[in-house]
Amino acid sequence: MTNNRKKIAGLLTIGLLLLVGIAGTFAYLTDKTAPKVNTFTVGKVGITLTEPKWDAATNHKIIPGAVLEKDPTITVTANSETAYVFAELAFTDSLAKYESAVTINYSSDWTLLKTDGNKKIYVYKTTVPTKSTDTVLAPVFGQLTFANTLTAASLEELKTAQLTVTGYAIQASGFADATAAWSEVSK
Repeated sequence: MTNNRKKIAGLLTIGLLLLVGIAGTFAYLTDKTAPKVNTFTVGKVGITLTEPKWDAATNHKIIPGAVLEKDPTITVTANSETAYVFAELAFTDSLAKYESAVTINYSSDWTLLKTDGNKKIYVYKTTVPTKSTDTVLAPVFGQLTFANTLTAASLEELKTAQLTVTGYAIQASGFADATAAWSEVSK
């Protein structure tokens, strides 16, 4: 019995030595690359809306034939991704009533994308590319001119009229056109 045990122990020892030798050979024949770290940054789109010529402290009166300087200007902030830029003009009263009383001189740099109820949506003529500095776009419009034909009754109807301008921007990447981009940004 001891002979059998010695034989088994010897065979196990030889087997282990072979296993270690084979594993050592495999380790010798393998290789490993150095890790590559992929760092991702987050893109951004930033805008501001100002009205450089509009004095909010002034009491702006609606008078037949009056011209009011109003210049809503959207600025795309530095290092923003290439973007579609939109301006939404929301009128408190019916759009038809407002348009019959006021002429707005829209900039040719902005294109009417759609009219939705009492809102008009304008899109900037091109996508705005990424730049290391702020990009100041042309004002959406420059002035409001009130009709000479306004009467006391029509002025009374415009007493509560307000025009609210809101700027929007969304990355251009991933959208076929401005209409598709507006559908996403206006959700």
